[in-house]
Amino acid sequence: MITSKFPQFLKQLFCLKNKLFQFVLFFSFLIFSQNSWAQVDTPPGNVLPDLTIWYDASDVDNNTATANPVDGTEITTWVDKSGNGNDAVVRAGQSGAIMETDAVELINGKPVLKFNRISDFVGSVYDTGLDIRASVMEDMTIFLVYKPKTIDPAGWQSPWGNDNGAWDRFYYSSLAALAGNNAENGVVSLGASSSPTFKAILESGKLDEVYLQTTAYDGAVTGSSNSGPVDGSSVYFNGDLIESFTDTTDPVNAFSQMSLGLDGDSGAFDGQIAEVLVYSRILTACELEQINNALGLKYGKDFSGFTASYDLNSSFNMNANAIGISGSACGSTVQVDEASSAQLTFNNPTSNDIANEFLIIAHNNIPSTQLSGDVPANTTTRLERVWRAEEEKNTNANAGVDLGLIDLTFDMSTLGLTSNGVNNFVLLIDDEGTNFSDATVYESAPGNPVYGTYANGKVTFSGVNIDHEDKFTLALFDVIVPTVTVEQAAAQADPYFDGYDVRFTATFSEAIDAATFSCSDLVLGGTATATCTSITEVAPFNKTTYELVITATNAGTVTVAIPANTVQDFGANDNTASSSVDNVVTINDDRDGDGVINSLD
Repeated sequence: MITSKFPQFLKQLFCLKNKLFQFVLFFSFLIFSQNSWAQVDTPPGNVLPDLTIWYDASDVDNNTATANPVDGTEITTWVDKSGNGNDAVVRAGQSGAIMETDAVELINGKPVLKFNRISDFVGSVYDTGLDIRASVMEDMTIFLVYKPKTIDPAGWQSPWGNDNGAWDRFYYSSLAALAGNNAENGVVSLGASSSPTFKAILESGKLDEVYLQTTAYDGAVTGSSNSGPVDGSSVYFNGDLIESFTDTTDPVNAFSQMSLGLDGDSGAFDGQIAEVLVYSRILTACELEQINNALGLKYGKDFSGFTASYDLNSSFNMNANAIGISGSACGSTVQVDEASSAQLTFNNPTSNDIANEFLIIAHNNIPSTQLSGDVPANTTTRLERVWRAEEEKNTNANAGVDLGLIDLTFDMSTLGLTSNGVNNFVLLIDDEGTNFSDATVYESAPGNPVYGTYANGKVTFSGVNIDHEDKFTLALFDVIVPTVTVEQAAAQADPYFDGYDVRFTATFSEAIDAATFSCSDLVLGGTATATCTSITEVAPFNKTTYELVITATNAGTVTVAIPANTVQDFGANDNTASSSVDNVVTINDDRDGDGVINSLD
């Protein structure tokens, strides 16, 4: 009996094993599916191996199915999108950063978190749960996209770090005491045994500029000491390598988790953070390039080294960005056909076909809402913000560089220039950029200004020829023709018995150039013989309203009209012919109506 039941037992055992195997497969698939769902997106550059932290202000809760919190919301947890659970959680006694989604604060249309500094030790501070000490994570590479918003006079502001007093791993966007006493400069810690112990980064704290800061620490820990490969670590700024060094950061005594908004124990940061990526290894040159290019495209800034040849003209050194072709660490070349400088996007070059040639554009950092009346004829006002173009080779030479015609698009949502109801935006181009009264209005032919195309809150100029060293800005071309009415003056009696001087009021629809308005422009009529005596501006004194004094030599009627094309506004537009409801005054010297003419003297 035992032998006859044994095959049946084996069969049942096999079935049980099969079901158990299926259950394990199903459970494994379930876990995999959940992990896959937790990381919906791929990180910038699609570099996945050893990604340990990914914070993205465009998706603070790592759920693309739901919208970001509304503008002004305090974010207590910034969810890690890497799938490793290293969420940034507000430190006890500190506050969370503020969600900013309004158009004025976005970085290239992308939301940000605004970190607020209360004091050196207090502000928007998060603990990440990730231990970046060299004893735990020998190698690491961190990318930070940020924008400073204020500068503390002492200049101590750190977006991230694990410092507790020694030369640990941290970055200061602003640290005047160690960077030339200039609060716009920052430092990266290299380690206590490195010489020097830090690397100064120039202009890393300039207000309202978008930056990418990258540090790669290559450590080698023996016991309680860390001494990485000679020059195996690197500091990058906006994609450019600025220092190779030997990592000697403290591997043990630093804080056991990385902070955001603080260097670890001090240096509260005041500014915006858009994205943070941390890898637990040193990335290849190709991977760095892929991430730099992706972040640059996302945030509208050159992180690919295209602007390295820009001479950083002291008056035009903000938001420098470029299009062109460069060599690639991934093989072949990298071609960029679109870039942005603040509210300006430039793209679609017609001759972007030669390697290592670039069109670079930056602006003068004057607030985008400020306007100026320093304009040439026919334009009424312009932006005080002015952009400057350079056509450069990577050898800092410009001879023969020409990327052809480009399109220029201005995002009007944060610009102070508003149209008067017609499509009258024009481009002013100047060679020195300080006096635009002699600037050129961009034209398709002499006397034919090119008007920008307005759509969806943006103004676009297509096929524009921008030359090396051109300075340009946006202006309003005056295309509105002034209209005018002529009426009896409000206090003018009619009929009038007390003299031969009668008054009329000319009211224009807009301010006119008084130098173009004189007595010779009036057409007088009626039965009385009359001449114009004077034209005087009256209330509301905005160059629209004028009193006309007409003197007759005999009794009768007096009429006044202004013919077309005699008076001009400040855009040199001629007026239309005047209209009137009552532009007639009767001078009557028969006061008592007895038919006897009385003296008016």
